[in-house]
Amino acid sequence: MPLAPRSTRRTAGLVAGLAALVLPLTACGSDDAATTPAPTDISIAPPTSTPAGSAPADPASPTASEAPTDAATSKRPSANGGLDALGAAKAAETGLADSTVVELSKDDDSGSSWEVLVRVGGGGRELQVDQDGEITGNQAESLSAVQRGNLPDVTVADAVRAAEQRVSGGEVTDAELTRENQRTVWDVSVEVAGGDDYELWIDASSGKVVRSERD
Repeated sequence: MPLAPRSTRRTAGLVAGLAALVLPLTACGSDDAATTPAPTDISIAPPTSTPAGSAPADPASPTASEAPTDAATSKRPSANGGLDALGAAKAAETGLADSTVVELSKDDDSGSSWEVLVRVGGGGRELQVDQDGEITGNQAESLSAVQRGNLPDVTVADAVRAAEQRVSGGEVTDAELTRENQRTVWDVSVEVAGGDDYELWIDASSGKVVRSERD
């Protein structure tokens, strides 16, 4: 067979050489693609947020156990020395079993002791309570019709607190369970040191001040 021209043989040799180089490179690329792991999906949780309408806790907010109490003390000193109205009422009811205060008045002469009228059963007793909360006198005393009737929901201690809250800086000197305009009320007198005196009528069922006057 006659040989192909030399130029044709040289061109065929170059083509064969190039094919030999391309095949290994293609194989290497396929191996890299096969060994490289595909990226995995990454899930990112959304940031948490405060529910609508909720407020962050205030560390300065008081707890229920820190709430102030409103109990009357038995020997609380008054601004003028001695015992105040709450202390006198507590001393009387503690000193005489099963008694309920229906009237009290600060002694004008001593300025530190109290006359306290209590109801015991169906009768009344007038007690003398000194500045130390001790009962120094006890004698029978008549009660008014309203004081002999059904005892009200609002006690004398409740009425004293209501009056002193209404009159800033005031101190109760008298309180009496009585009737006013067809209503059972506590008639309470309040003194303000260096100021005016006040008289308040407190509903014996609700504890609300229904009327007040400046003396």
